[in-house]
Amino acid sequence: MAYKSFTEEALAAYRERYLENSDKLSYRELEGAEDTETVLYRDLPNTEVKGYPFASDYADDDGRVYSLAEFDEMPLSARKKLKLRFHFLPKYHELYVGTTGSGKTTGCMEPQLRAISSQNNKPNLFITDPKGELFCHNADHLKSNGYKTYILNFKDFALSDRWNPLGELYRKQAAIRDEGNDAVTRTGVPGAELFRYGEDGEFTGAYIEYDGKAFPSRAAFNRYVGISRDMKRTEVSSLVNELASQMIPVTSQVDRAWEQGAQNLLKGLLLILLDEVNDPESGFDESLMTLKTLNDYYRRLRHDFVDSDDRLFLNSCADHPLLKGKPDEAIYMITTALCNAPNTSRSYCGVFEGAINMWMQGHIFALTTGNTIDVDDSEPFAIFIATRDYDKSDYVIAGAFINWVYRRMLLQAEEKTGAVSVTDPPRATHFMLDEFCNIPRITDFENKIATARSRNIWFHLFVQSYDQLDLVYGDKLASVIRDNCNAQIFLGSQSRSTKERFSAECGKTWVPSVRTYFDSLDRSMTEVAVVPVSDLDLIREGEIYVKRLYMPVVLSQFVRSYRCAEQGEFADFYRPDAFRRLAPKNLIDYTSAEHTYKKLEQEIEKNDDFDFPI
Repeated sequence: MAYKSFTEEALAAYRERYLENSDKLSYRELEGAEDTETVLYRDLPNTEVKGYPFASDYADDDGRVYSLAEFDEMPLSARKKLKLRFHFLPKYHELYVGTTGSGKTTGCMEPQLRAISSQNNKPNLFITDPKGELFCHNADHLKSNGYKTYILNFKDFALSDRWNPLGELYRKQAAIRDEGNDAVTRTGVPGAELFRYGEDGEFTGAYIEYDGKAFPSRAAFNRYVGISRDMKRTEVSSLVNELASQMIPVTSQVDRAWEQGAQNLLKGLLLILLDEVNDPESGFDESLMTLKTLNDYYRRLRHDFVDSDDRLFLNSCADHPLLKGKPDEAIYMITTALCNAPNTSRSYCGVFEGAINMWMQGHIFALTTGNTIDVDDSEPFAIFIATRDYDKSDYVIAGAFINWVYRRMLLQAEEKTGAVSVTDPPRATHFMLDEFCNIPRITDFENKIATARSRNIWFHLFVQSYDQLDLVYGDKLASVIRDNCNAQIFLGSQSRSTKERFSAECGKTWVPSVRTYFDSLDRSMTEVAVVPVSDLDLIREGEIYVKRLYMPVVLSQFVRSYRCAEQGEFADFYRPDAFRRLAPKNLIDYTSAEHTYKKLEQEIEKNDDFDFPI
């Protein structure tokens, strides 16, 4: 049908035919759509939900929905008759942009946390919680919903779980050491439950059973053990490199040799600790594989190689008691930095200590000696990290912790199906990362976010501006991260460049030009933003703009969490004593003999020029 004027009907028809994604919708216009789920909050415990919440509202028994403004104007007695609803869309990686005070916590994270932890198919949760509010408000609720809750509490390490960033290295090295030890020699025909590591004709009489497999000969068994050890060594090497890159990143654009030398020194120290694992008689168990032990090793080696007057082992580094019999690779990495000209060695040590001092602090030792966090059980878990905004060392550990949990979830998914099975998928894991850009660059995060989806792992990143993401990851990597977030959500920002970029992401549309209002024969059109910067300037409290793949822009909202608590919907919300009641007591003494390796018991003269604070 042809139209001869710019009526609203004509413009709507033009948009529908040529510009399908050129308008913004209210979230309510998506109700009943194929991919949209709308569930009453009270019904979530009996409902399996496929998606992730993108809106919430209140409705009465007749189905009338009230806006946030209408809800606020209602008397309390009328509010009590309303029912809280959540709206869900298919899961995506998400990037939330909101400045301080825009409602990221009470207007997004907390309502979403309550919704997904209440549904029948409960996901795993990893939550950065800078203020500690999310733990206080939601720990009781999570416990009552069957969650194992953990808290890595940098605000008060006496009320905290513990996580050892070197523990995984120890366990993998111990697995290499013990590979093949549980093998059993049997006679007869291997059972059907065993995978035959050879042709049927090779099994004549005795066979070796190990790791769910049957081996027809000692040679076949030894080949398997050798290959398995090589694979595990590759994993250990990768972990050493990843941890060293996190602890001492190479960032200099001028002279990278000093940072690389310091990083190699750290790798050498880690390799020495791993070699201690290989000797079961040494007494070096997992309780000693800690950052504190790493620090003790470094202090002893620096004292003997760099700071002592005689420097006895300078010309025979491999004869040092801590290096004797150690792998050549480890000795080379360490002695390149420490067995050098005095000023050169001190320069390497200065770079090393400047980078690693955030890890070598008393409260960090207290939180990283031992391990109380188990993410391998069948129950859903919720992990909180309560950080201090003013101390970067908290976020350094947080970045390493995120890496570890991600690897554990990835391994579980791979063990189950190799990816996501339609019939038996791994439990979803949501990383809800508030103040994401306070965390130092996570190694290979652009690869993690690109591949996590197929393992049912989802990232929800909260940043203050696009510029903040560019600053931490650089323009190119930040662009890759944004491109993998198929949902971008705007809550409010003072940054002009952020508003312009989000407006551009939402696309353009065509409208009649101003001249058409003065000349009926003029049919010219002009291009405008679907969501102009002026709309983003005037966004109201509680509103959010959602731009998702394959969808128009959606103007959405969440009822603030404290409003839901006032309504009685969010039970156990105001619990300021949650840390005292639910956080475990951390009374460990990391300076005790139990956590000091016997080789390092020799007292070292304190040198304030390089000694890390303990």
